[in-house]
Amino acid sequence: MGERSVVYDTNTIISALGFDGSPQIALFIGFTRGWDMYFSEEILTEVERVMGYDKLPITEETADLFLTIVRDEGIRVETDVSVDASDDPDDNKFLECALEADAGYLVSGDRDLLELNEFRGVDIVDAGEFLEHRTKFD
Repeated sequence: MGERSVVYDTNTIISALGFDGSPQIALFIGFTRGWDMYFSEEILTEVERVMGYDKLPITEETADLFLTIVRDEGIRVETDVSVDASDDPDDNKFLECALEADAGYLVSGDRDLLELNEFRGVDIVDAGEFLEHRTKFD
């Protein structure tokens, strides 16, 4: 827990799996030594559903592998906190997970979350900003 811990939203995960760029690099950091990546089952359920959309370039094999790796390498949290901070109520699950994990970062591509900038000590940043921030630890 703490500043080297991260939660990713669905937007970032889907962008990372389906396309090249900063979301992909940001997601890889969550799997590296020295960083803790947190998730809740509610987050993974949404990610699994979205990965199945026909218009996305994510194969069933990639989706299954990703979910297996996250469950093996990430840290699952039970969210006992409840917040109502985002303009989009579906986004609150990411805030709840980040709070429960005492995460330093919530990496998001969602405008409603990014507009918060920070929530109860959690920095809410897009993938590019996360890559800039994390260099202070290297």
